[in-house]
Amino acid sequence: MKKYLLLILSLVLVLTLAVPSVSFADYDEALEEAILKAKEVFQTDNYDEFDYHVNKYGEESEFYLRWSDSSNKLNEIIVTVNSKGRISSYRYFTYRPYYRPDSPQLAKISRIEAKLIVDKFIRKLDSDYIQKTKYQPDDRPLKIYDKEYDFIYIRQENGVLFPSNTMKIYIDNMTGDVTAFSTNWEEDLEFPTTDGIITLEEGQEAFKDQIGLQLVYKFKYVDDKIVPYLVFTNLTGKNHIDAKTGEFLKSDMYYGIYNDKIYETDRELSPAEYKSIENIKDILSKEFVEELIREKLNMEDEFKMYYINFDFDWRNKDESTWSMGFRKEDKENPRQVSVVVNAKTGQIKSFYKTVKLDKDKTPQYNKEQSQELAEEFIKKHQPEKYEQVEYVDWNQYDIVPLEGEELPRSCSFYFIRKENDAYVSNSGFNLTVDTVTGEVTSYNLEWFKGELPVPEGVISIEEANEIFFNEIGIELKYIEYYSKIEYRETMTMFEPKRKKDNREIKLVYSIKNDKPLNIDSKTGNIVNHIGEAYKENIIVKYTDIENSDAKSEIEVLAQYGIALPEEKLYPTNKINQREFLYLLAKANDFYIRETFSDDSKFDEDLYERLLREGIVKKEEKSPESNVIKEDAVKFIIRSLKYDKIASMQEIYLLDFKDAHEVSPELRGHIAIANILNIISPEDEYFIKPINKLTKEEAFIMIYNYLKIN
Repeated sequence: MKKYLLLILSLVLVLTLAVPSVSFADYDEALEEAILKAKEVFQTDNYDEFDYHVNKYGEESEFYLRWSDSSNKLNEIIVTVNSKGRISSYRYFTYRPYYRPDSPQLAKISRIEAKLIVDKFIRKLDSDYIQKTKYQPDDRPLKIYDKEYDFIYIRQENGVLFPSNTMKIYIDNMTGDVTAFSTNWEEDLEFPTTDGIITLEEGQEAFKDQIGLQLVYKFKYVDDKIVPYLVFTNLTGKNHIDAKTGEFLKSDMYYGIYNDKIYETDRELSPAEYKSIENIKDILSKEFVEELIREKLNMEDEFKMYYINFDFDWRNKDESTWSMGFRKEDKENPRQVSVVVNAKTGQIKSFYKTVKLDKDKTPQYNKEQSQELAEEFIKKHQPEKYEQVEYVDWNQYDIVPLEGEELPRSCSFYFIRKENDAYVSNSGFNLTVDTVTGEVTSYNLEWFKGELPVPEGVISIEEANEIFFNEIGIELKYIEYYSKIEYRETMTMFEPKRKKDNREIKLVYSIKNDKPLNIDSKTGNIVNHIGEAYKENIIVKYTDIENSDAKSEIEVLAQYGIALPEEKLYPTNKINQREFLYLLAKANDFYIRETFSDDSKFDEDLYERLLREGIVKKEEKSPESNVIKEDAVKFIIRSLKYDKIASMQEIYLLDFKDAHEVSPELRGHIAIANILNIISPEDEYFIKPINKLTKEEAFIMIYNYLKIN
């Protein structure tokens, strides 16, 4: 072994660039240990090339080790080992072409088998990885096109998860090889004990009192229209309760502030674009809008327009905007202004001004005075809307850098729209005030113009809280907390620099993220981001397939989400066209917008996709009809894109006793399906092409379709 290592180290001297300002001798012992550690886990004896480099992070070092084969017969291996001898990542790359078809294909290695490979791999890596991590089971269906399984482990201390430190391992689902490993495991962290923490019930009370839920209008698309809907959710962005003190923990800070960078982006409308805009009714001309902007923002003539754009608002489809950019060429004080204006009314929707940092001038306005300036600005430009908004400090973070009584050099404020005692998401004003000059340097207005429904039959906040804690809930975990953030000053701005010296590990109660925090205001159901009932994407487990001839195939397909979403399958019942085509669409990994159902919206989405893919023809649509075998074969052959060659029916010989029952135009389809083992004759003689398929027979066909590659 020593002789081998000496050979490697001599190769390193030849192949590796010197580490800046550090001699090779400083690293040879640590390098040898790193190589030995890697060789304990990975087979490298057959490689004839090796190189490395060192990454240094403060006092810590990391060795990047690479083994390769000059003949390109072996996969390249890359391993990183830190200065404490812990393997932090691994990846192999192959020189050999490895064919993976673009068509859907079932894995040869099951996820259960892959998990056993992972467990064995972890045991070879490090005892901490075994003792101090918790596997995060993934109950979601697999994806048919995935080439790897991924396994995620989260660090666990004192029985509490620390999500900032994770470990990921990837397994090739065809070969069972470990293709990659990575972790962001950190050394020398101090974790507070769980002694003296408040109970979960006390954490829930603290959450209700200090964070809470809000009644909120959100928006979804319905038939290409934006429609509001009401939910209880958390708009504040706050989600941590200190488990020791029971107080809300502010975990982020706002750094900011000055930026005078001039963006070299030139956008100008073409003559054809100008002509099309001129034809839109009631659109203000660009010349008029430019003069309006200069007047309202007191812009000097030295500011020259350098870009212009015309667009439509995503939420208010009848509303269009002019976007314009201006800049002032000045070596001492370059300036830039970006503005968005309503193209019909001339109202300013947003603007941003760059500001030069002048260290000789000090802030003149405190937060309260700056807020008054922001409110006066809104009153002046949008007096009616000002009466419909409420100032909230949800997104107001501590501003750094500050020393002693020093004032921040800018303050930002958020005023959110409130209607019918409910907040309107993404509606309101965002402003930033320069506390040196009192000038509003950024302004943004978002406003939904449509009708907001009056809340009726809304559950109480007490009911919403009970649903939240029962269905979603909070959990105990460790987080990173920076009590102070240092900064470095550049030419144009303050850049935050988080230092480990200022980091503390905190024990908190935090919102779980397993489900969306959207509670329907009337029903109390958990809903997704478009207001529909939330359904967990889990693997279907049927209760009535134990005696089915297709039990194995049905269970394998269910692992990939290729299933009919009910507890009972009734495997010997006949399958209708909708059900069969849904299974085939899932086998092809087609995105189907609606959850499986028997309503017209689902049919429309399903058949629209299948028609587009050429799997079904318009005249063949018959959702409720039972599927016969030759039609099922026809749909599968079209999925394989073999239908053109299958249509050459005269070249195919069918030697089944019931071959005469096959529709002439489908002889080729049946022959190809038989050759590919998608179907097989019964009793060696009969194909039964016009028999109605049972569900278990359909599952077997779909399974065989996915096994042919």
